[in-house]
Amino acid sequence: YSVFASRRLGYGQREIGLLYSAAACAALLANTLALPRLVGAYGERVTCAIGLLLLGTCATGTGIVLTPPWHALLFIMRGAGVALTDTTIAALIARYSPAADKATNLGLSSSVQAGARLVAPLASGAMLDMALGGGVLGPAGANGLPFVVVGGAATLAAAVPLVALPRLEQTKGE
Repeated sequence: YSVFASRRLGYGQREIGLLYSAAACAALLANTLALPRLVGAYGERVTCAIGLLLLGTCATGTGIVLTPPWHALLFIMRGAGVALTDTTIAALIARYSPAADKATNLGLSSSVQAGARLVAPLASGAMLDMALGGGVLGPAGANGLPFVVVGGAATLAAAVPLVALPRLEQTKGE
């Protein structure tokens, strides 16, 4: 994001740092205020899907909507989507894993996230370089390819807790 925001939007280190701090605040508020209410009203599966949809929509919007107040809001709300998703994924792993496998499965989930943090900057950097076409800025939104890819993947993944996990419950009960 830092490369995109500096190249595309002209943001400096201060603006980027403020956006990351605001996204962290949104994550904190999402986990402390929204998460208990959402899980209480809809359950962990639906809350996970809501988090993935929020993450997907806001990540896509971050790459396409470049008008300062809306762009910043989408980036910040993406942080809330990440928080809801991460927390409910851990809860779902704990719920659906056999007792003997819970620690291993939570460790695998953490490892996948760490791996994504290693691969994502390389992949998004390559996509950004490809979209920038040798440093030339394209039309608004043209350089948002990494965000559109991540947003699309998160949006598609929202079906998993809604479709796959109920099937797992059915097989467990049989």
